[in-house]
Amino acid sequence: VLAIIIAIAIAVPIYLWVATLTAPKETKVGKGNMVIEDISWGYDNNVTLVIKNTGAISLLITDIYVKQGAVTLVHFTWDGSSWTSSSTDYTLRNSSGNQLTTQLTIGVGESVTIIISFNNGWDSGYAYTFKIVSSSGAVAERTEIAP
Repeated sequence: VLAIIIAIAIAVPIYLWVATLTAPKETKVGKGNMVIEDISWGYDNNVTLVIKNTGAISLLITDIYVKQGAVTLVHFTWDGSSWTSSSTDYTLRNSSGNQLTTQLTIGVGESVTIIISFNNGWDSGYAYTFKIVSSSGAVAERTEIAP
C-alpha cells in the first residue's frame, strides 16, 4: 500500500508538469484572454493568423509582434488612429487582404483574422513567433516553423 501511495505521489507532479508543457500558450489577465487558433502560411508570402477571444470581456488589440528567435522583425502598434509599423518589410492586412486601417476588436467568444505580408518572403525552416497584445494586457503568443 505504501508503495502505491509513493508511486502516486511521484506521478501526479510529473503529470501536471507535462500537462503545462503541452497546453496551448495563452495568458490570462483579469478576465481578458485570447489565443492564436491558427497560423497559415500562404504561397504568396502572406501569413494568416486567427485570434480568438476566450475570455469574458471584449478585447482591443494594440500591438502585434513578429519575431525570429530573439530578434523582433516587426512591431505593429495601434497609435489611436492608425497602425504604425517598425519596418516597411511587413504589411498588416485585414481578412480581405486590404491594408488594415482600423483597430481590431474581438468580442467575447469571437475570432478575428489578420494577414501579415512578408514583403521580402520568409526564411523556410526557421521559427517565427507571433505575439498579440490587447489593451487589457492579455497576450496570445505562438511559434511556428516557416515552410
